[in-house]
Amino acid sequence: AGAAPVYVVREVDAPPSPPVFRHVLVPLDGSEAAEAALPTAAALARASGATLTLMQVPTVPSYVTGIPETAGWIPHFLREQASEATLYLQAKVTALVAEGVESDIDVEVVTAGTVADGILASARQHAADVVIMSTHGRSGLGRWMFGSVADQVLRAADRPVWLVRARGA
Repeated sequence: AGAAPVYVVREVDAPPSPPVFRHVLVPLDGSEAAEAALPTAAALARASGATLTLMQVPTVPSYVTGIPETAGWIPHFLREQASEATLYLQAKVTALVAEGVESDIDVEVVTAGTVADGILASARQHAADVVIMSTHGRSGLGRWMFGSVADQVLRAADRPVWLVRARGA
């Protein structure tokens, strides 16, 4: 439960070769906690010449999915969330490009599955060498109640995942 970032590589039959970073995926959800991964990702991109892809998975608020009468609103909510995600991510990319970090965006709309599924689909689509994301460091009841997207990504990833502890976690 330390504060140091953790780079996790899936077990392989042979010792892994030194990592090469050409493309880095950074999932963001609009929160300051998720953005804790950005400085690490930007530093890695600068040092390696990698391209950063910032991505977000729009989600439908639970109050919409919990009321049967609102089912028809779901496509509207997803479009609205995707539009907001695009504006948010584009602002982050503009700041990164101004700092000399090659960056682009991806808004991954998931109609079936979880946010983690969307992150992993984006990682495959962009052939990301690593997914760098923050984790809240929840345990016990908090982890059970809120789950952990980072944990889901870590367990299902077919590529390295670099976890950065969110500030204040």
